[in-house]
Amino acid sequence: PQPLPGSKGESEELVRAAGEGQLERVVQLLQQGYAVNSVRAVDPENPLNNGATAAHMALLNGHIEVFKVLVNAGCDVDKVKADGESPCVMAAQQGHREALQILV
Repeated sequence: PQPLPGSKGESEELVRAAGEGQLERVVQLLQQGYAVNSVRAVDPENPLNNGATAAHMALLNGHIEVFKVLVNAGCDVDKVKADGESPCVMAAQQGHREALQILV
């Protein structure tokens, strides 16, 4: 069954797909109305990722094409996760030049 729009399951599904680099799945979920700023509420493996958006997870794992799709869909590149990092800051810290070019 598909999660209801705005539900916790929806947030987790989009964030997970972005973090895994599933470009086609991310596009599909966005087309179905999933919120581009969906948030991972809790990351048991890394509490610093609590509150991470799909954009955070795409950058964390180097999925720049997924990040581009999220930016084009209007994601908030200034939204911070538990450790205070925004996607914009992450792109700079991790040296994702292509992602930074999208942002400027």
